[in-house]
Parts: sequence; structure tokens; C-alpha cells
Amino acid sequence: MAWIVGQVVGNEYTIERELGDGGFGITYLTFKKNGQKVVVKTLNDKVQQRPDFAKLQEDFLNEALRLAKCPHPHIAKVGPIFQEGHLWCMVMDYIDGGNLADRVVQKGILPEDEALLYIEQIGAALTVVHQQGLLHRDIKPQNIMLRQGKKEAVLIDFGIAREFTPNLTQTHTQFLTDGYAPIEQYYKRNKRGAYTDIYALAATLYSLLTGVVPVSALDRESGTPLEQPKRLNPKISDQINQAILKGMALKAHNRPQSMDDWLKMLGIATVAVSPKSRIATVPVSPKLKPAPIFLFGMGMLMALGIAAIVRPPNISVVISTQPSTPTPNATVTPTVSNTPAPVVPVPYSSSPSYPVSVDSLMVIPPQFDDAHQFYEGLASVKINGKWGLIDKTGKTIISPQFDNTYGFSEGLIKVAINKKNGYIDQNYGYIDKMGNILIPLQFDYCYEFSEGLASVRINDKWGYIDRTGKMIIPLQFDDAHQFFEGLARVEINKKYGYVDKTGKMIIPPQFDYAQSFSEGLAAVRIKGKGGAILTKQVIL
Repeated sequence: MAWIVGQVVGNEYTIERELGDGGFGITYLTFKKNGQKVVVKTLNDKVQQRPDFAKLQEDFLNEALRLAKCPHPHIAKVGPIFQEGHLWCMVMDYIDGGNLADRVVQKGILPEDEALLYIEQIGAALTVVHQQGLLHRDIKPQNIMLRQGKKEAVLIDFGIAREFTPNLTQTHTQFLTDGYAPIEQYYKRNKRGAYTDIYALAATLYSLLTGVVPVSALDRESGTPLEQPKRLNPKISDQINQAILKGMALKAHNRPQSMDDWLKMLGIATVAVSPKSRIATVPVSPKLKPAPIFLFGMGMLMALGIAAIVRPPNISVVISTQPSTPTPNATVTPTVSNTPAPVVPVPYSSSPSYPVSVDSLMVIPPQFDDAHQFYEGLASVKINGKWGLIDKTGKTIISPQFDNTYGFSEGLIKVAINKKNGYIDQNYGYIDKMGNILIPLQFDYCYEFSEGLASVRINDKWGYIDRTGKMIIPLQFDDAHQFFEGLARVEINKKYGYVDKTGKMIIPPQFDYAQSFSEGLAAVRIKGKGGAILTKQVIL
């Protein structure tokens, strides 16, 4: 049931009016007892009726924690979290202004310089988001607010933001906005990365400069062309026109792979954001008592390094605002689990004003500029701009030397070394757990091994290698994906088909799009119609 005007929630916030009701959350403008206006967000009536409501409550709480991890002047600040009845609620800054979509409707398309100013601000904010291993996944003009009387943009609505591991296939919920979502968001299981948000931000710039929502990625995949923005607005410069098209490349590997790279294409000078500007995260259990819990000053924490902890069940994580010995204001106890406790990377702060203590859990002291999750017993860590690998004791297994490392797959890890040649380009190869380069860094791009083979790209053609680096299936495809259940989807002349591990074309290229096989079936689409295939039989 929606709250009514004048209702007091959280013993502090009086409802003034409803601001918006989205797919998950509903937001209200409220004023505190001291007269300050703030936004209160909670889950809407529709979500409350869903059978997975408890899970969505957890996601909602995680949104608050994700926001707390990303302190930036162009990201909406999160305040306290409290419980009203059975609903968890989040307090956020009130941004007294409209969104960019309203700005275009009311005053027409933006001048190029003004649009680029907002894109630069949001791009800088997303750089922080991506450094935290997060994706926003719903960037669009409606989610970018403008402060009243100022040319300052603020990114809002992290409701579907998710963690990601670069270049690993992961399962994500399929919530998206047509026109702004890239093709990988239309499929539940697909690779995602910074390039996912780059597509959406490029599409946002497209809309700001033309007043037109771009054709959806799904329609583009089916053959509908994307109109060049310069044709809709001849005042757009050639450089910006090309940068938008590059950022909106249909295939992820054809887009810039980092926000910084794309902003440089726009001619925007970027400022490096230190990976040490990080915020500790705290897991929240939905079983907490209905007492207010505050993220005290988390937006102000400056982490001094990355450490690793192991969190066994029934261990409380304490957040304190005391400058000396921590006194717990709130204790959050994770749900008990019989699963062996993982070792996870955490940002760590020793700030005297806002210390975060994780008692008796630190197994690898703070020392890294950045760190990723453990895969097959090893984790990637970053020191002085280079990546290496450590084991679960913190011992350096492979000294930092690579510009990028990725998760292990079938005993091999993909690594990259940058070579500057105009734009930054990366050469990819594979090493084993001892750091031996088993497959030289020679590929323009490649994927992880799956079922003994990995797809690799050289000069815009894809093929497959085995674990020795031998080319098993020659370079011949326009695109090639991982093997699942003995078959891999490949693209030739904008049509998808399937090959086996010998390279034999089992299902000829005929589909506008196709997904990998799972449990004997694969989703495909022909002329806009979706269906599934089983061996050579097409079911539409």
C-alpha cells in the first residue's frame, strides 16, 4: 500500500509527495523534523506481491550498499536505512531539479558542448562504479538528474546494478530499457563488462543530441540499421558522431573496453581515479529486527588498501562512528550457512573518524591497490598498476606484471599486455598457475577455455585453439563463442550457426541470433521470431 501525504515513516520523515514508481522501487519526497528535504525509497506494491519478495528486499538493501561503495559528486548519495513495518527503506539526497529526458522534452535537444559536459560527469562517476566491480545496467536520460540552476548531472537508480567479473559469462536478471540496453542485456547468460554501460551512455548522448531514442539492440540484431546521429542533427561534429557509433557497436568486443577509452574518443580529458578511494561493504540480513540501521559516514570513508577476509557464519560485522575503540551502533549477523567460508577481497579503512572493523577475520592484510575474487585457488591482485596472482595465504604466486588478468578456467588464466599504437590495444594469451606462458600473447581478443577449446580473434576473424595453443578450428568466423554441450555458436555473414569441436558445421548459419545450448536446447531467432532448436530441428 502506497504511503499517503502527511504520513510519518521512520519516526523522522514526513511524506510530501510521490516522486516516481518504477519497476521495483517507489520514491517519495519527504521532509525531516528540521525541515530538510530528502528522498525515501522503498519497494513498490507490485514487488511486495511477488513470491520472491524476500529476495528482492535483499537486493534492495544491497543497492544501498552498492551506492555507499561509490562516493562521487555525480552519484546520488545514500543516507540511513530504516525499516517501516515489513519494508526496508533507504534515505537519499534530494536533487532539486528534473532529469535529462525532461530537459530535452521541455527545451529541445542539447547543444553538443552542454551534452558532453553531462556525459563527462556521468562517465567519471561510472569509472568509480566500474572500479568497484559494479555495473549500473540502466543508464538513460531518465536516470540522470540535473541540479536546479546548475549544470551538474547526478546518476540515480542503482536498483538493477550488479557485480561483474570482466569477460566471464555470468547470469544476470533481464531488466533493461529498449534503445539504451546493449544486446548482451537481452540474454540472461552472457558476458558483461564496462562496455555494457558504455553502450547505454553512448545511447544517452545519441538521444540528447538528436531527441530520438535509438533503435533497440534487439531490432538492430535483426537487421534494422542504427541511424547515424549526424544525419538526424547535422550540427553534431564528425568526432562525436563516430564516438557515439563506436560506443554503440552491436558486438561488445567492438566497443571501447573502458569508460576512459570511450571518453578519450569524445575528446574529453579524463582524470584518473585512485582505486584506493574505496568503501567497505557490509552484508545485510533481511532477518534484522525493525530497528534503524545507519550507514554512518560510509560515503566519507577512504580505504587505504585491499585486503582479504574469510567470514565464517555467526560472525558479526561492526560499523562504528567512534574515533577510538569501536562501539557498535549496529551489528549485522549474516545468515547461517553450512557452506565453507570463502576468502573474499574487501576494501579496508583505518580512518580515525569512521573506522570499519572486521574482528578476527583478516587473513591477508591490506596491501593491494585492487583485488578480485578467488578462482581455482588463486586471486588476481593489482600493485602499482600491474596485475599478478596470490594464493589464499597471501603468497605471491605470479608477480604483478600484466596489464589485465581474468579468472581461471580449466587451469588456464587469460592475461593481457597493452601496446600503445595510437589507441591502446591489447594482446591476449594464456598462462598456467605457475605463471608459465603456455600460449603466447598473440591474439587481438580471446575467451576463456570451455570444454577444452577457446575462441580467439586475429585480424577480425575467429577460430578455436586447444590448451597447447594449436589452432584446431581455423580463423574463419565473424564471431565465435564458447562451447557448451559439444557445440559452439558462430557467425558468418551476419547469420549464426553451430560447429562441433572438429569445426564441422552441424547447424548451418541461418539464424539472426542464437544462444548457446543448455540442456539440449538453444534459443534462436529468425526474422524477429524467437524459438528453440534441438539438434537440426527448428521449433518456432
